[in-house]
Parts: sequence; structure tokens; C-alpha cells
Amino acid sequence: MGTPRSIDVLLSVFDLHVNEALGENEWASSRVIFNFDRKRGTKEFKLINAELPKDLSDRIGEWLHSNIDEEKIASGIKSNRIYLRPYRDSFCET
Repeated sequence: MGTPRSIDVLLSVFDLHVNEALGENEWASSRVIFNFDRKRGTKEFKLINAELPKDLSDRIGEWLHSNIDEEKIASGIKSNRIYLRPYRDSFCET
């Protein structure tokens, strides 16, 4: 059996697609830069899309910070997309 690994520093870029509740097939997209440093105690998500409204960008950033685990990102790095739909005052993955 392999040795469990721990991530100390991680930089990841992925695409995020969010249903804006404008219609069933209306999606906003953003590229996300995720930077994690265990020693510094930092976990930062930066959304890169100038067309995304600031309030939506802030809500998405809060959701990512609360729900995305750096260990899961590191162990499953591949070119996958994440899809979010509004759910109450937050989001859920679809």
C-alpha cells in the first residue's frame, strides 16, 4: 500500500460554470485560480471574468472557500469542469 501524501503548496486553474437563474440554460463562466499554502495558512480562490457581477463573484468565492477541499483537488487533478446551480442562498454542484 502507498504512503498517504499531504499537500503543502498547490496552484490549480479550472473552469467554473454557474447557472445564474436567468433561465434553464443560462450559464456564466469563469476561470478560477486556486492557490493553497499550508505553511502560510492561505487558501485563495480568484475568479477571472470581468463580466461576472461582483456580488455573484463574491458569493461564488465564499462557496468555493467553504466547500472545496485542497486534498481532493490535488488527488483528482484533471481537466474537469465544475457546474454550480443556485440553491437557497448558496450553490450546489450539478
